[in-house]
Amino acid sequence: MATTTGTTTTSKRPRCLGHRGVAALYPENTMSSFEAALAAGADGLELDIRLTKDNEIVVLHDAVLDRATTGKGSVTNYTWAELQQFQAVKTNLGYKDCFTAAGEALLLPDAHPEAGPKSAPIPRLVEVLDLVLRQAQQDLTMIIDIKFDNPLAIMTHLRVLLEQPQYAPLLPRITLGIWSPHFLFSLPPRSLPVKRSFIGRSLTLAWCFYGSVDNFSIHKDVVIANPDWVRKRQEAGYTVSVWTVDWTR
Repeated sequence: MATTTGTTTTSKRPRCLGHRGVAALYPENTMSSFEAALAAGADGLELDIRLTKDNEIVVLHDAVLDRATTGKGSVTNYTWAELQQFQAVKTNLGYKDCFTAAGEALLLPDAHPEAGPKSAPIPRLVEVLDLVLRQAQQDLTMIIDIKFDNPLAIMTHLRVLLEQPQYAPLLPRITLGIWSPHFLFSLPPRSLPVKRSFIGRSLTLAWCFYGSVDNFSIHKDVVIANPDWVRKRQEAGYTVSVWTVDWTR
């Protein structure tokens, strides 16, 4: 299972989150993928959001539908009702790296004994929030990844959704993953009791986020190459996460 792991200066065990669910075996960013991640023991979920033409927040990684769904074109060209004619499809994200590194014989993805369905409905963010809220485990966390090519308006609609009273218990367990400073500044620090994280590969760009985030989520290759940077951030009180980790040594 592809995971994102977070470490702190005090915790010896990294927290492992289902990256788009179990994207190696299920259609990524779908309810079946997220449910499989939680069933496998993930400490939480990582997902990506996009805004439809009628301002519904849906769970999709790309700005266009072509790679990971049966649709074509930009997500913003469709209303939520129109988007429901399409299905999310398997991309087998990380399948080869995940299972060969774990020492498993590499089967065709659909032949793997834990393989999920080939397609699944595209979900809205509200469905995933409700899924996590229903779980008995009260320390499950969520990273909501807000890609840099989203419209700024997505922050307004995200805030309206998260301000609904039923989600109040969930807010302290939510981290907004932000790639661009523009999104950071569009949501004042105390407007919602959620955590904020810089996501990216550039330690230079990360400087723009110092003092405004709780966490730095950095690509694994950058983390491996810059252990002193990681140590200094942890000593300063930040947590540091790494993506994407598919196996242990």
